[in-house]
Formats: sequence, C-alpha cells, structure tokens
Amino acid sequence: MKEGLSRRDILEKATYCTGLLILLEGCGSSGTTIENSPIVVTPTPTPTPTPTPTPTPNPNPNPTGVITIALAGSSSVDQYLSLYAGPEDNSSVTVSPDGINFSTLTMGAFGKSAGNEINRSTGRRVRFLRGGVSGTTLQQWVAFDSPQRAALIQTIKNAGGVDIILIQIGRNDAFSLLISSTKLQQEKILALITYIRKEAGVPDAVIFIAGSQNIIKASLNQSLALAQQRLAEITVANNNDNVFYGFATYDLQTYDYVHQTESSQIISGTRFASQITSFINGLPADKGPKIIGVNNILQNQLDIELKLSDIFDISPRINIDGFSISTEDALQNIDIVKVDRVSRNKVRVYHEHRQNRSIMISYALTAEISSTLCLRNDAGLKLPGEPYLSNLIG
Repeated sequence: MKEGLSRRDILEKATYCTGLLILLEGCGSSGTTIENSPIVVTPTPTPTPTPTPTPTPNPNPNPTGVITIALAGSSSVDQYLSLYAGPEDNSSVTVSPDGINFSTLTMGAFGKSAGNEINRSTGRRVRFLRGGVSGTTLQQWVAFDSPQRAALIQTIKNAGGVDIILIQIGRNDAFSLLISSTKLQQEKILALITYIRKEAGVPDAVIFIAGSQNIIKASLNQSLALAQQRLAEITVANNNDNVFYGFATYDLQTYDYVHQTESSQIISGTRFASQITSFINGLPADKGPKIIGVNNILQNQLDIELKLSDIFDISPRINIDGFSISTEDALQNIDIVKVDRVSRNKVRVYHEHRQNRSIMISYALTAEISSTLCLRNDAGLKLPGEPYLSNLIG
C-alpha cells in the first residue's frame, strides 16, 4: 500500500484509487477525490439531476393502443433502426424520424426483431422514434443545450408522447476518457432520464438501459472507464422506479469491433422485446445469471453464488470468462487460473495466492469478454450474466 495511506484512506477519502478500487463509491479517476473530480457537463439548472419520482408502473399502461418506443444514444442505436434488412417487414411496426411521418420499418434488424415480437405477443402496433446520433456521448446528451436531446424531445412531443425509452449511451465517453467516476456517471444517466421525462412531458415513461459495447484493444484507462460506465448502468437500472436493465451487449459479435452484426442485432432485439412483453403482461422478465454473493474459500479460491431462473442452468461448465480480481494493498490485478461450474447456482474461481491481501472481484466489467465463454443461461434466450462488482473481501 502506498506509504502513509491506510485502508480507510483509500475507501473513505479515495486519495489513491486504481484497479477495481476506482469503481468503489468515493474513488475518482487520476487519483482525485469525488469532491475534487471535475464535472464535465453543465446540467440544466432545473430539474435537479435526480430521477423523476414515478408511481408503480401499470403492467399494461395502454392496453389497446399503439406502443411507442423512443431510442436514445449514439451510432449503435442509430443502426438499430437503419442497418440490415433483418426479418420480414410488418405493417404494424413503423418508424418515424420526427414523430409526425411514420412508415413501415424496412431496415434495422434490431427494430424489426423487437417490433415483430412485441406485436406478435401483445397484438398491438409498435411505433419507433429515431433518436440515435452517431458519435455522440452521454456528456453531450446531458449538456444544458444538447441538440441531440432537444431533437428527441421534439420528436416525442410530435408523436403525442412515448411509452418506453431505450437508452444506450456511454461507450464513447469511456473510449474518449470522459468518465471521472462511477458515481458521476450514475448521476449523468439519472439526469438524462430526468430531463427527457420532464422536457417531453412523459413522467411515467418506462426506461430500459442497454449495456455498453466492448472496447477492443482498450488501454488500461479505457478499460477502467468502461467498467465505470457498465457499473453505473446496472446500478441505475436496479435502483430506480420504472427503470430496467434492457439487455447486455458484451457477448455479441461486431463487424468493426464496435457495431453489431445482423445476427447480433436480431439477438439484442429479441432480448429487448422479451423485457418489454414481460413488463406489459405483468410477468417477471427473464434475466441472465446474477451474482448474489462471494464466499472466500481459500487464499486461492472464491465461490460465486448465483441467482437464476429455476428452469435454467449455466453455461459454459468450465473456463468461464469475464471475471477479474484486484488486490487492495498491491493495487494490481491478480491472475485468475480458471473459473468452473460447481453447481447450477455456483461457480468457483481459482486464482493466484492472495497472500492475505484484501481483494475485490468483478464480472463483465472488462473491455473484452469472450462471446462463447462468458457466463450465461444454458437455454431460452441464453442471456449473459449481469455486470457485478463485489465489496472488499478480507
């Protein structure tokens, strides 16, 4: 440990943060504290950047009408409604760039897959509102005078409102090193949700957050920034009314190391549709394996407790990828030897001896994860595990 710094200094004052420690609340990047970390956006003075209080959602808020879904984000979101022919056209699934002029969605494998499945499952027409702007960042979307947000707000107003908003934005912030801490990134996501709901006049709009794509060949700082982004996404989704985790993307194939292939768009669109139809029908949504506990077995072994649906087991059984371990005192990663299934609710992590040092373990926060060896359900949609970060393990 750095001379003169105790464990309490690191956790409470965050004066020396690196490795997975940078993801703890109180740790900012570049060795700065949360209090001294620059806020890199100028938020709208009102509303306060906290989530708009919303009532418990009606399982079927508009039981006989059209379902209107707005998409907000950067290039991936733009391509969801513009790239690949995908499945068959459906006159009951339409799209609009402005909320006024709607036409049958003919391009966008994600949108067509999601729209067709929602229409099939509910019998209701589906309208998509375009809001993807290539190359943009979360920092831009939450700025006081954001043209991206203003355009989406006007589109929603023109359409007469919106039922569901999909937000997938933040990978570009990680790539460009615009993220200073997990906590501030959470605040930006919450601010964007708040601004859209208030400015568009849709306080009850249901929000789904899609996980950020991988950064291939990322630098150490980019990897840490992406981990902060992913942790912020899952934290906001799990702790706010009418906000849900839509789907992960880290296991999906890309054609350029960033954007999804046609088959990947079909997978992610199907995942998104499953979440929406479950919500509308008042049913529990399928989820990937969720880590609910970590047991310290030996100095070189950890048991990871999982929560998953009773009808699923986990896959793969051996050599599971996506876990990372960091020590507290050495402030560096320690090697993982292998991760294997012990039972349907438990995997065991074998790692180098930790020499009585405190450690933290994470899942799906690293910049590159094997699409074939990541932790997932073994059946159904084969959903991957949710991102996770443990507390310090003594």
